[in-house]
Amino acid sequence: MTSLRTNFPPYKTVYDYYAKWEADGTTEQVHDLLRDKARRAHGRSPEPTAAVVDAQSVKTSASDRADLRLADAAPPPGPGLRSTAPEIPGNDPLGDG
Repeated sequence: MTSLRTNFPPYKTVYDYYAKWEADGTTEQVHDLLRDKARRAHGRSPEPTAAVVDAQSVKTSASDRADLRLADAAPPPGPGLRSTAPEIPGNDPLGDG
């Protein structure tokens, strides 16, 4: 069992709410609303204007997997380098770029 702060209800109560909200989509809606609010607060459109697909998360056929293994064999980027998103001014979700 996980311990919660004393000002929270019992763990089972908290978990039951969380499980219900995950099942009915409430947590996704809250996340989306908070993201939109944060983007507006930084003067940006609430909808993202670019997306990046990671090759490791794309489902492929068995014949394509050999090609992906070769593509994934590259070493990771060095410190301070980003490999998942292009540098687009004003496209930093944290608002610091």
